[in-house]
Amino acid sequence: MRKFGVIGSPILHSKSPDIHNTLYKQHDIDAKYVRIISENIDNIISIAKDLCIDGINITSPYKSEIPKHFKSELPVVNTLDFTTGEVINTDIYALSNIISKINIDNLVILGGGNSAFSAAVASKSLNKSVTVLSRFPNSIDSVFRLNNISYQEYSDFIHPEAQCIFISTIPSHNDVLFDKLDIRVDDIIIDSQYVTSTLQTYAKIVKCEYRNGLEWLVSQAIYAFECWFSFTVEKHIKERIYKSVKSILQQDKKQIVLIGFMGAGKTTIGKEIANIMNFEFYDIDNLIEDKVGMSISEIFEKFGEEYFRKLETEFLVSLTTKTNCIISCGGGIVEKDENHSILSSYEHVIWIYRNLNTYISKIDKDNRPMLKSNPQQLFETRKDKYFSCCSSILDNNSTELEAIDLLTKELKLYYGI
Repeated sequence: MRKFGVIGSPILHSKSPDIHNTLYKQHDIDAKYVRIISENIDNIISIAKDLCIDGINITSPYKSEIPKHFKSELPVVNTLDFTTGEVINTDIYALSNIISKINIDNLVILGGGNSAFSAAVASKSLNKSVTVLSRFPNSIDSVFRLNNISYQEYSDFIHPEAQCIFISTIPSHNDVLFDKLDIRVDDIIIDSQYVTSTLQTYAKIVKCEYRNGLEWLVSQAIYAFECWFSFTVEKHIKERIYKSVKSILQQDKKQIVLIGFMGAGKTTIGKEIANIMNFEFYDIDNLIEDKVGMSISEIFEKFGEEYFRKLETEFLVSLTTKTNCIISCGGGIVEKDENHSILSSYEHVIWIYRNLNTYISKIDKDNRPMLKSNPQQLFETRKDKYFSCCSSILDNNSTELEAIDLLTKELKLYYGI
């Protein structure tokens, strides 16, 4: 199985896994694409190497951080191929494609960050007249500035007589007074946001054409896929992917399942986040112990592993109807193929990832029968299974407090809490 992922902060909302995993299915490719939840670039690179991840996509705020760790001619990138060390920017390709189909010569880019740089490069490659608007244009680093582009404050912008394409690269529109931009009915707005935004509402008032970021998102993802797998996606599949992603609505089950190796921190992290978010917490190992009236070790000793796995699956199925909950699974939940499809029915399956060497000596092995053999070997055999089952990986290689804060922030943003 080939492995891919996406990094960013926040990242739980990312639809990139939906696009890539659909592409793998359409082309009958044995691969999996997940979100990697981390704010530490060194940890991300370490995780990628440890799990033999083939490639990652990069979103804000890391698009200008990754080039510092890998050779790149561009200061902003969004795709990394770990097998070759090559970094590229598929945003430039996607926006060039979109802009080239519009017969308008004036481009106005809202924002001065990483995506604004990509939009500016794409626009200049098509010989467009480009203006970049930012709250602090003089603070934009010189490596992100291009020749023959006007960098202005929003308040200084004067709309030319001709039509304009406005490309918004800003994550929040609250600080921008759109009426100051004098956007007109014959202008076109291209938004990086692919959910309902303030800019979309404003476009309806002005009655100009508005395009959300879905075409941009899908186009850059497909190009990354083509680079990784060295072939071109056919047009009818591109259209199918676009329609498929467009139909995906954010679920609201509020179900978070935590998987991972023994001692990785599932119970500690799960309990604390459930308490913070006022969710119910379920520990499948504890539920089994309560049902049988024995410890895990005693159950293994008296009834065997097969009996334990049977109960594990029964509880995993029974909890699928729960909402507003966090569920901690035993380390071996991924051993049965049957559980893989059950886990896929949950909203979020998060692999709590921790380098085994950092904590193996501290694990209490008395109630962990599977650790009586070779834990390192067991961990290695389960890595691909964890990756295959999860939708996201949570970096727990710093402190559990940091992991708790990081996942809590992601969940609150995802659910709008």
